[in-house]
Formats: sequence, C-alpha cells, structure tokens
Amino acid sequence: WDALVARDPAASVFHSRPWLEAIRGTYQTRLTAITPQPPGEPLRAAVLFGLRPRLGRAPSWVSLPFSDHCQPLGDFDRWSELLELANQRAWPSIEIRALDSGPLRNERWSVVHTYAIHHLDLRAGAAALWSRLHHDSIQRKIRRAERLPLRVESTTNLTTLQVFYGLFHGTRLRHGVPTQPWRWFENLFAAFGPADLRVYVAWQADQPLAAIYEQDTSNLERQ
Repeated sequence: WDALVARDPAASVFHSRPWLEAIRGTYQTRLTAITPQPPGEPLRAAVLFGLRPRLGRAPSWVSLPFSDHCQPLGDFDRWSELLELANQRAWPSIEIRALDSGPLRNERWSVVHTYAIHHLDLRAGAAALWSRLHHDSIQRKIRRAERLPLRVESTTNLTTLQVFYGLFHGTRLRHGVPTQPWRWFENLFAAFGPADLRVYVAWQADQPLAAIYEQDTSNLERQ
C-alpha cells in the first residue's frame, strides 16, 4: 500500500498510513482496500473503503469516511473492475469521493453530489500572490492586521494543538455544525508525529485569535 501511495500522483494525505491510523484509532472504523491483484503481487490499482455506520439503516462503504476525498489509485482502466469487485461483495451502499469522477461514470454508477476543491500555487512568489488578492476583502484586512500588535507562532507540540482545538470548537459551535472529538486530533498528532504536524497560532497579547494546522507528507513519501 505504501509503495502504491508513494508513486501515484493522485495520492493525497488521505491515503497516507498515519491518516488511516488516526481514523481507525478514533472511530474504530473498519478499513479495507479492493484490488484485482492476487496476494503476493505488487499493488498496481486499489480503491480504499471505510465502513460508515448509519442510524436506522444498513452501513455504507465510503472511500473514505472522515476525509475530504479519496481518489481510487492506479490505472484508470482498472477502476470499473475495482468497483465491480466491491459490488460483488453485496455491500448495500458504496460511495466514492473522487477528485476525478469521469472514469467512474457508466450505466451503473452516477454522480450524486458535486463539490469544489481549491488549489493555490505558491510558486509565483509573494508579490504575485498579493496582487491576485481582492483589494477590499483581503488586502485591506491584511494591512489592518499588520498595524495590530499580533504575533504568529509555529510549533509542533500538543499544547499548541489544544489552543487550535479551542478556537476550532468555538467556530463549529457558532456555525451549528458538529465538532470532531479531541481524540481525533490527539490521534493525528500521534500518527504523524511532531516532525510532520505543525500548528500556527496568531496571538494578540495572550489571546489566541486564529489557528491552523498542516500535515507534511513529504517525509512519508520519501520513506
């Protein structure tokens, strides 16, 4: 699995072993990969599923629960075969959260929901990126923030992750949406390790105003 993830350009953090370990450790979700290859052969194509319970209904198999997306890996030509193998297991419901759903569409599979994913190319440099920001809604607010006594800290410790979680939990409450449990972030921290999970917090004096965390998968890919 790790070799397939490392060489497939469609692989993301959601395919990585630490992410899968965090899902399994937090939600006790059963994970399985469907592949047309027999045991002992190197993986050339696979689709990853997790079992998602549903109240009052049969559970569904999702690729991948608790994740933004999880593209099937390997040759496009094998994807229909992979999904047919999953269908042969008589699972009541199968959901694929693919970035590219074109190769999956046929008379037996259909698009139920469509979402957008945003990418920002940072290679253009700070000046070019700044020029592309909206003058009023983005640039003006950044200039205002620069006049305030703010500081940004970047750390890799669990205490700062708790600061992030406090802000995250409050934001989710204001929006009226559920919050992931704290153990999810604990498990992410344990699975990725301090070297690959970094937290950024913006402070005004001793008050945290904003926070974000990132997972670095470059070390995982090199391994």
